[in-house]
Amino acid sequence: MSSETDLYVIRCSDDLLYLKSVKSIFYRFNAVKFDMRNLDSKIASEWEQKINQQYKACGCGEGNFFVFIFFLIALGWKYAHNQLFLNWSTSCFVFLMCLLGAFLGKAFGQYLAFRKLKRIINKLESSDWNFYC
Repeated sequence: MSSETDLYVIRCSDDLLYLKSVKSIFYRFNAVKFDMRNLDSKIASEWEQKINQQYKACGCGEGNFFVFIFFLIALGWKYAHNQLFLNWSTSCFVFLMCLLGAFLGKAFGQYLAFRKLKRIINKLESSDWNFYC
């Protein structure tokens, strides 16, 4: 259950700058919420949904894909070197390759989500309605 402190509330355009900054990657809130007087609640909920989708993205889908690809690469590497038999070195090599794939895939997925989040925020800032502090 989330409390009020777990929400990042956007009240003006300056609040969006935090979401675009690199420090927002390291300190995360549970959700982003709009609280602006001059913004229709339907429009605000649409923007909240778009922003939260990218803000909460964990990169798991990309991580799964990279694990699968790195697993195939590891098996192909061992097969090409005629070492594709079950022993500790082969198992460790395949495991480490899958671990590397998971790390790279998750990092890549989070990077893509951060880029998409910045694009959404830029679109929001350049929209036809303005909100100021």
